Amino acid sequence: MKYQKIANKVAEAKFREKISQQQIGNNIYFTAERTFPQMLKELKVRIKRTRQDFDKLKKQKVDFSVYLELGAENCQRAMFLEKKYGVLGSASDISLASLQAADGFAKPLGFKLIPQRLVCDVYCLPFAPNSLPFIFCYQTLHHFPDPKPILQEIYRVLLPGGFFFFSEEPVKQTFNINLWRRPTNLRSWEKFLKYIGILPFISRIGKTEVDHGILEEVFGLKTWEKALNVFDQVEVYTKPYPTGPESISMKINGKNWLKPKLSTRTLIFFWGGGINAICQKKGAYEKSNLDSIFNLLYCPECLKNNKISKIIIAKTTYCQCCNQKYPNVGNIPILLPGVELKKLYPNLI
Repeated sequence: MKYQKIANKVAEAKFREKISQQQIGNNIYFTAERTFPQMLKELKVRIKRTRQDFDKLKKQKVDFSVYLELGAENCQRAMFLEKKYGVLGSASDISLASLQAADGFAKPLGFKLIPQRLVCDVYCLPFAPNSLPFIFCYQTLHHFPDPKPILQEIYRVLLPGGFFFFSEEPVKQTFNINLWRRPTNLRSWEKFLKYIGILPFISRIGKTEVDHGILEEVFGLKTWEKALNVFDQVEVYTKPYPTGPESISMKINGKNWLKPKLSTRTLIFFWGGGINAICQKKGAYEKSNLDSIFNLLYCPECLKNNKISKIIIAKTTYCQCCNQKYPNVGNIPILLPGVELKKLYPNLI
C-alpha cells in the first residue's frame, strides 16, 4: 500500500489557505481557479447533489443521525445535513483554512448554523475503535496514492453495523495520453479542444493543485475493488462520464466482484467515469444517543502509539495521558499527531 507523504499534506494546507482567501475575499492568487461568485455557484450544485444522495440513503434505512464528514472543505454539505435532517456531527478536514471559510459561505448559502469543525488526518482519525455510526466524504479519496489505508482507518473507527458512504470519485480513463493537466477554469485554447471533443483524451484535471504539490490520482476498478474489500458489505455505483448507463455491483466475495456491465465498462475505458459506494461494517448496529461527537475525541499521538486516551476540550486542548497540547482556533480543534502538527501549523504551537 502507498501512503501520502508529509510534503503533500503541507502542500494541501498551504494551498487551501490561499485558495480560501481567493474564494471568500478579493485576493486573486490563481487566475484559472474559482472566485467567490463562481465558488458559491459550485457549492449550490454540490448541495443539490448531496440532497439527492442523502434522500436515497434515508430510503435505504442508513442511519446518518450522527456523522463525521472527511475532506469537508467549506462545510456546505454538513451545514445542509444539519439544517435539512436535524442531524449532528462534525465536518473535518486537514485544512484549517477550508473549514474557516464556512464562516464566509454560510449566510450566502442560506445557513444560520455552522457545524462543529475538526482538523484531523484521515490516516489517524482521533476516535477510538468502534465509536462512530456514520462517516462520509465527497471528492476526497483521489487525493491519496491508494484509497485502501483510508478505508482501513474508517473501518477501524466505525461502530459494528455502521456505514461509510463516498461519492464523486473518478474512475480511471484508460484511453488517455495525458499530455498536460488543465485548471478548473479552462483557458481559451482548452475550451476549443473541449468544443471539438478531444480535450478529455489528451489532458487531465487538477493543474493548479498538482503544481502546488497536491496529489490528484485516478484509480481503476481493480484498485477500487481491493480497497473496498476492507468492508463486509458493499454496494457500488459506477457511471461513465459525462453520461451513460449506471451499473450496480454488490460485494459477494473478495475477488472479481466489481464488474460493471459491458456498456458501462466500455464507455469508462474511453471517457472515464465516476464511482460512489455504500459500505457497511459487520456486526449488530446500535443507534447512538450522543449529544456531541466531540465527546468521542481521542488523542491522535496516543493512537499512533497504540494507546487510547481521551482529549480534554477546554481553553487549552490536551491529552490527559501524554500531555500533548493541541491548538483550538475559533472552537476548531487541530488534532494532528505531533510531527504533522509541527509541519502543517508551526505558527499555532
